[in-house]
Amino acid sequence: MQLRKRPLSLIRYSHEILKPAVGILAANFLLILIQLVYLNLRFENLKNEVPIWYTMPWGTHQLGTKNDLFLILLMEVIITTLGIALIVFARKKYIRYGDTIIPSIVTLTNVMLSYSLFRIIQISLTGVKPLINPYYLELIIPFIASIGVANLIAPKFIEYAKEKGIVTDPSSHKHPAMILTKPSARGGGLVFVAALVITSLIFVGISKEMLGILVVSILLAGLGLADDYQNTHHNSKLKFLEKPWIRLAAMFCIAFLIVPFGIKIDFFNNPFNGIYQFPPILASFITVIWIVWLLNLLSWSNGVDGQYSGIIGIAGIVLALLALRFDVITPAYENYAKLGVITAGASLGILPYSWHPSKIMWGFGAVAAGLVLSSLSILVNAKITTSILILLIPFMDASVTIIRRIIPKK
Repeated sequence: MQLRKRPLSLIRYSHEILKPAVGILAANFLLILIQLVYLNLRFENLKNEVPIWYTMPWGTHQLGTKNDLFLILLMEVIITTLGIALIVFARKKYIRYGDTIIPSIVTLTNVMLSYSLFRIIQISLTGVKPLINPYYLELIIPFIASIGVANLIAPKFIEYAKEKGIVTDPSSHKHPAMILTKPSARGGGLVFVAALVITSLIFVGISKEMLGILVVSILLAGLGLADDYQNTHHNSKLKFLEKPWIRLAAMFCIAFLIVPFGIKIDFFNNPFNGIYQFPPILASFITVIWIVWLLNLLSWSNGVDGQYSGIIGIAGIVLALLALRFDVITPAYENYAKLGVITAGASLGILPYSWHPSKIMWGFGAVAAGLVLSSLSILVNAKITTSILILLIPFMDASVTIIRRIIPKK
C-alpha cells in the first residue's frame, strides 16, 4: 500500500510546487511547438546557409546551415526545463518572488530566441512570401516585455498596499456588488500605468502624442490611488472623492489635458457628403466627451475578477492590428501598434493577480487604461463605431446599467 501511495503524494507535491507557474511554463512549451511547426513548414524554402551565429565576426563566419536552426529550439527546451528545476528549488527554500521572477526570465529569454528564429527564417526565405507579417513580429517582444514588467511589479505593490492598508476587506466593506470572499489590495491601475510607462519608454520612445498619453495616464492613476486610499481609510481627508460628481469633474479636467498634445477627433466620415471637419473648439469638446464616456463605460466592467484585464488586453491587441491595416505603414502607426500591444501586455500581466480569488483590484485607477484605449482609437482612426465593436461587452454592460438605473428613477 505504501508503494502505491508514494507516487501519488509525489505527484501532488510536484503539483503544489509548480502550481503558481504552470500556466507560464505551459505557454513556453506551446511557443516552442509553434516554432517547430513553422520551421518545418518553411524548411524546404530556406537557403542552405542562414545567418545564425550573430556573435561571430562579420562575414561568412556568421553563417550556419539551416539545420542549425533546430539548436535554437533545443536551447529553449533546456532553458524551460532548467526554469522548472529552479522554481522547484525556490519553492523548497522559500525564496521570495522565486516562482514569479524565474518564469518571467525564462519566458522573456524564450521570446527573444523565438523572435530571432522567426527573423532568421524571414530573411532566409527564397521564392515564397513569409507566413507572418514582419510588422507583427515587431510587436512580440514589446508585448511579452510589458507582461513581464507588470508581473514583476504586481506582487511587490500588493505587499506595499497591504502595509499601507489600501485593502478592501469584504467583512467590513459592504457593497451590493461585492463578490470578494477574502481581502484584496487596491491600486491595480497604478501597476498597469507603471508597466505601461516603463515598457513604452523602452520600445516606443517619446513623441508629442505619446508624452500626452503617458502624462495623463499617470495623473489618472494618481487620482485612482487617492480614491482607493480614501475608500479603504474611514478617517481619510480625501473622503470628498466619494462624491461621484467630484470624480466626474476631475476626469473631465484631466481628460482635457490630452487635447494640447494633438489627440483630437477632428472629423467624422459622413456617408452622404464625404468628410465633415469639426471646428477646433467643437473638436476639443467632442474629444473630451468621447474619452470620459469610454473611461466610465470601461470602469463599469471592473466588478468581476479577471474581466477588466481581459477586456483591456483584447481591445489593445485589436487596436494594434487596426494600426497596421493600411497599405503603407508609417513609423507613427508602428508606434501606435506597439503601444496597443504594450497596453494589452500590461493589462494581461496583472491577470494572474486579479483572477478569482483576486489578490489585487484595479480600483478607480482602471480609468487610466480607458484613457490609453480611447486615445489610441482616435490616433489610428478607429472611429466610434469601430471602437464600440472592440468594446462590445462593456458597451452592452453600460447600456443595461443605464436602463436599469433609469427605470426605477435612480
